[in-house]
Amino acid sequence: MNFYGRFAMVFLRSFILVIIPLCGICFTQTTGMGPSADVRDQAEIRRLMNEISDAFVVRNAEPFEKIYADDFVSVRGRPIYNSKQQLVAMMRADSALLKARKKLDFETIAFTNEEPDIRIFGDIAVATVLKNNDWQFRGSTCLTKYQATEVWQRHGSTWRLIAGSANTFQCSPVPWHPPHPAVAAIGDVTDPPLADPAKTETVPEDLTAMLAKVSAVEQARLDDALKAYFSWSYVSTDTNGERSNSGMSLIQVFRSAAEPSQRQSIDLEHFKVLGSSAIYTFRLRTRGRLGTTDRGSSVFYLAALVKNVNGWQFVASHAVPASVQFETSSG
Repeated sequence: MNFYGRFAMVFLRSFILVIIPLCGICFTQTTGMGPSADVRDQAEIRRLMNEISDAFVVRNAEPFEKIYADDFVSVRGRPIYNSKQQLVAMMRADSALLKARKKLDFETIAFTNEEPDIRIFGDIAVATVLKNNDWQFRGSTCLTKYQATEVWQRHGSTWRLIAGSANTFQCSPVPWHPPHPAVAAIGDVTDPPLADPAKTETVPEDLTAMLAKVSAVEQARLDDALKAYFSWSYVSTDTNGERSNSGMSLIQVFRSAAEPSQRQSIDLEHFKVLGSSAIYTFRLRTRGRLGTTDRGSSVFYLAALVKNVNGWQFVASHAVPASVQFETSSG
């Protein structure tokens, strides 16, 4: 190699040793704390999820009282507005039995979260996760899986769980078991709590206008609607527990409900407005066919939305088939 070749090699090594680290410094300075802050929030939410799972196994009510919002809503076959109270009652009742050295009828052998996907949207976070509940009732064991979507809200420096939905996949056969006595004593609250005008924001007009626009989207403008009304990191879970990053199926839900010939309608709507974010639950009801055995069906949706400079956008949705009990009781 001649003099010029050796000079070029020395210069290239110097460039790599000096310029590449400098670029790393520049990248750190220009990106700021955004990515690292998200990582810290994700780690904290993951820690809280595991704290809840561990508490469920040992029947410790404290994490449920601390981490769950008082108005937490759970959608599993139907919306339940007192799930926190049910869980706390169950933990306290079983904890008292354990302290008295009595054996539980309902036992949780293990409750684990497979690696959750956690996405941060300012003061709102969406976690999608597969949960494994290894339990037994009077010696009969079962592994129940839940494909879940959880919505978390930041309160100062802490995160609280404000809503959740899950598709349940039971073992087969499922051991016979009655409702937990503490949960049965409380019962299910399926009607949303009455809003306190002094504490609850009304549904913003621009949010209802956005939903109306989604319902009226023309076939030729579907791609534009996806860009306008869905976050680039939107995530959905369908009734089979399958995840997707496309908002197309949710758009079709609203379009079908707006078209009378589709025999579908949206009802039982409830909004929980959280400043620049919102939780939206509703039922998509498909009417049966006259003269046939088709009695129709229903699907409950839990959706999370955030407002940014471009307006309201969906960041997550979860669909769960309505329970048979709910369909029978609601008509």
